[in-house]
Amino acid sequence: MSYSFVKITSYYKEFLKYYYSRYPEIRNKSYNEQLEHLMRQEFSMSDYYKQNFRTLNVDAHEIIGNAVDLQAAWAKENNVNVIGKELIIRQLKSISPEVVFFQDSSIYNGSWIEYVRSKVPSIKKIIGFRCSPYSKGNAFLFKNFDFMIACSGEIAEELRCCGIKTYEINHAFETSLVPLIENDNPWSEHDLTFIGSLFEGAGFHSKRKELLEYLVAQGIDIKYYGNFPEQKNLLLRQIAYSFNFALRKTKLNGIIGSFDVLRKIDNLTSMPKYFRISEKIIKNSHPPVFGIEMYKLLNKSKISLNIHGDIALRDAANLRLFEVTGSGSCLLTDWKENIEKFFKPDEEIVCFKTPEECAEKIKWLIENPGKCKEIAVKGQKRTLHDHSYHQRALLLNEIILNELRDLKK
Repeated sequence: MSYSFVKITSYYKEFLKYYYSRYPEIRNKSYNEQLEHLMRQEFSMSDYYKQNFRTLNVDAHEIIGNAVDLQAAWAKENNVNVIGKELIIRQLKSISPEVVFFQDSSIYNGSWIEYVRSKVPSIKKIIGFRCSPYSKGNAFLFKNFDFMIACSGEIAEELRCCGIKTYEINHAFETSLVPLIENDNPWSEHDLTFIGSLFEGAGFHSKRKELLEYLVAQGIDIKYYGNFPEQKNLLLRQIAYSFNFALRKTKLNGIIGSFDVLRKIDNLTSMPKYFRISEKIIKNSHPPVFGIEMYKLLNKSKISLNIHGDIALRDAANLRLFEVTGSGSCLLTDWKENIEKFFKPDEEIVCFKTPEECAEKIKWLIENPGKCKEIAVKGQKRTLHDHSYHQRALLLNEIILNELRDLKK
């Protein structure tokens, strides 16, 4: 059975700013030229599901809903005078997909999903996705999806407890990136690198911040590449959080789902607070890197540190597990109950349970470069063999086919 499929997502604003500052001339290209160029930056999931679905005879497409210049090019070429979500509706009508996958379910959710169904009659299944913190109070916004995909068993369990049909599909690595990463790599070698964000708020990165502060206090040289949280909008976010909290106690709580800003704030599980960053971390910091440049940096990092966001209580699940190992770096990650589902600790990756153990293992790996390299090689081999996007696409395709067959029963 063949079907048409569209994945719709939003890219980090920081990445889009970085991208358009590097390639300002891209705005003058056609929509297809812009889309292909943007995808070949290899950011996040890029169009890896589209690429791998097409090998499975699925007519797959990719839409980046918040890439304003890209979307404007499509609107101009198709004589459409709408923007934002209405523009996405027009794009879906032009494709007439049977299956739509909203990767960014923090923006695309709630009653708007039913609006999409009413406007695009070809659609048979609409899928949501969750792999980041969310308030359990807004889980009702996901009930309009036919089913959800979660990147961890932990999140899948939570959603099922809310009465939402959910499948678990873990993150992955795109194997075709390996030659691109290894060839023409200008980065110099680092002993230890951490690439990631430091966002304040419950469910985000307080443990990550504490670990980094401990390591730099121990005199460990760690190269940090990433953004620090913006504090300038703290008061506004606190007001919005209080407003949402008050709405939750009234019959007006449906208002939250009508505004993107309120929906984003509603994902927070506690009042936003000032997030103080150690001066030692700031001194060791560098601007964030994204996509193929990030992979190249990881490839030149002997050890790459990973620590999950606070939302991950039991399960290892984040994308960095596979980005690091797939790039050929030795992964040093916080231990989780399910880690052996993905890798063999001390053979394919290295795990730690405490900041003290993390520091000890960093020193041991640096003092034993041969063993560090051996673990990196085995970790990469495991990822390329067991955790590719092709394998994840096979799994998602099987789920979709079963769901479509159920419609005919």
